[in-house]
Order: sequence, then structure tokens, then C-alpha cells
Amino acid sequence: MPTNTTAHSVGDTVRFSFVIQSTAGTTGTTAGYTNSDSKLIINPPAGSAIVAVSTSTSSTALTVTSTGQYQYDVVPSSSQHGRWTYHFKSTGAVTVSTGGAFAVRPKYASS
Repeated sequence: MPTNTTAHSVGDTVRFSFVIQSTAGTTGTTAGYTNSDSKLIINPPAGSAIVAVSTSTSSTALTVTSTGQYQYDVVPSSSQHGRWTYHFKSTGAVTVSTGGAFAVRPKYASS
């Protein structure tokens, strides 16, 4: 989920961070599991969906910061103000599915 859930402005960096934990609260291979596929789909109000993935063999844009921890940054352009939605899903021994929405405001010129 975006680490800052308030409204963002065009040009701001919106960071998504996800931690996959077992029900015991442990992450990653120390808990005896690895997640094979993780995918983040972000839908801006205009334009195509942004898809970031991480698999057991490769990663495309979705950064693995530590075992069981994922991060992705997006910077909305001037045509992408409005309501954004996102969905994160991970499969493997521990599955995760979460999503939500956030707002991006137009950036106004300062006087």
C-alpha cells in the first residue's frame, strides 16, 4: 500500500511497500517459505495500467528489498490526476491479496 495514504500531487513519488508474513508474524525464508510470484497492478485515472512483477527467477520493476518485502515507486504525470487504484497479490506458501485507492491532485503553479 502507499506508505503515505494522504492525497498526493502530480510529480510526487508515491511509494508502495508490502511485507509478506506468516500468521506467526515471520517473513521470508526464515519462516520456511518463499513466495514464487508477486504482482502489483496500479490503475491510473488515465492511460494504461502499470504492472510490476517479481517471480522466483526475475523481477520487473517490483523491487525485493528483503526476503518477503517488496517496494515500487510511481511518479504521476500531469495528465494522471484523480483517483488511482491498486492491487497487490503474491502466491506461494503464504498468499497475500490486498488493494486500495488513493488520490492525486493536479500541481498548481506557485505565485
